[in-house]
Amino acid sequence: MDSEYIFDYRMLRGRIRSVIGTERELAKEIGISKTSMSNKLNNQSFFNPVEILKIKDLLDIPDKEVSIYFFNQKIRKTEKELVDG
Repeated sequence: MDSEYIFDYRMLRGRIRSVIGTERELAKEIGISKTSMSNKLNNQSFFNPVEILKIKDLLDIPDKEVSIYFFNQKIRKTEKELVDG
């Protein structure tokens, strides 16, 4: 996993809870294991394009909002300190 890319999945986790209920249920719906889902949400692996499309459809995420849920990069503490000065 390229540590240069760390994504913030808080909005996605909230949408999962409000629409599906649990990450385990979503994993089952898209055909991956609970462990695989956990790894993706914890930045240990990436969602592939097909998984993103399936999740987008299941959670009724509008096309224009996909990047908010899947590509919102976290700012690491050291980067934040540099920005804040």
